[in-house]
Amino acid sequence: MSKSLATPSLHILQRCERHAAQRCAYSTHRRLNNPLPLLLIHPSHTHQRPPQHGSAQTTRHASGAGRIVRPSSGGRKSAPSMAVQIAKARKDALKSGQMPLDVGLLPDTLVMPSGKNLGGALRGTAGSRGTGGGGAGGIRRRLRLEWKRGKLRALETFQRLAYKFWTVKPRPRLDYFRVHSIAQGLHREVYEHFAEGNLLPIEAKVCEGFLGSLQKRIALRAPNTGVRWTVHRYLSKPRCVSFKAASFPFQKGELSTERNGVLQAVVRIRSLQSLQRIRKVSERDEDGRLVVREVVVDAQGNEVVGGQEEGAVPKDAKESVEYFVVQRNLRAGKDSPWMAWGTTEETKVAEMLKGTEKGVPQVA
Repeated sequence: MSKSLATPSLHILQRCERHAAQRCAYSTHRRLNNPLPLLLIHPSHTHQRPPQHGSAQTTRHASGAGRIVRPSSGGRKSAPSMAVQIAKARKDALKSGQMPLDVGLLPDTLVMPSGKNLGGALRGTAGSRGTGGGGAGGIRRRLRLEWKRGKLRALETFQRLAYKFWTVKPRPRLDYFRVHSIAQGLHREVYEHFAEGNLLPIEAKVCEGFLGSLQKRIALRAPNTGVRWTVHRYLSKPRCVSFKAASFPFQKGELSTERNGVLQAVVRIRSLQSLQRIRKVSERDEDGRLVVREVVVDAQGNEVVGGQEEGAVPKDAKESVEYFVVQRNLRAGKDSPWMAWGTTEETKVAEMLKGTEKGVPQVA
């Protein structure tokens, strides 16, 4: 049963097998996170042991014949090829759970377009090719969009049920009814630390790709500068728009308690936010002690005089709609905590309509 259930997840193995091969090419006595990888030496570059006296590999004269007998292999096995080594490393990685935590956005993740991105599909102006003109073509396109969404949602539901009840034992927790609040908490925590320029307390809660992006953006800031990020209020409850579960392909000899997989959810967060630039200024107080004060500056770096009342919403506060992605990994049958993967965007209408022309009900 587990073999057939793992079929929809083959894309994940293809996407991260490169990472697995790189990470598992280390020596068995090194830890996985050792910064010095072991060089995989091709068999043709290995050093041959010198022939020993009296062995079957040495050149010897046949008695009474004077003929030279060529050295034989003596049953020696050749080293496996590079392809075999990579395949073995991938298999060992899947079995031991030593796969990269960041596997990317899962295939066929659908974030249904909304507002102006979806309105063009009804008018035939969403950058997609229709089957008719005017309103009829727009209705056909909308039907195909809903057909695609329905199929993907049904597939997601089946994958979650398979992941929960059949693929892995003991049964993993899905947190389906809590994931929206988990994502909202991670969203606030990650961006508050990012604004402060201190990611150390949350490194274990952020996937490596997203963490690297945040670190690079912090490094680009000018010295003694920063930002102040504030969520003044949430304009609606967070809503889960995609929840996918996938298990890695079954390996020979693998137990149900040793399976590897991933849960990934996309949560829509709508809030009123403001972002202020700040500069750190050193000055002395009345007692002569050196203190650091934060002042709000404009885009040109000039100090903003007057400021605003504490707790008041600034005039430049903007409504923000974000699709925040959170992920939970299953490695060797053990669940890890939810992590922030990053953000994504609404799926384009043209991408959704690919491959939906056949098998979709048509409107006369």
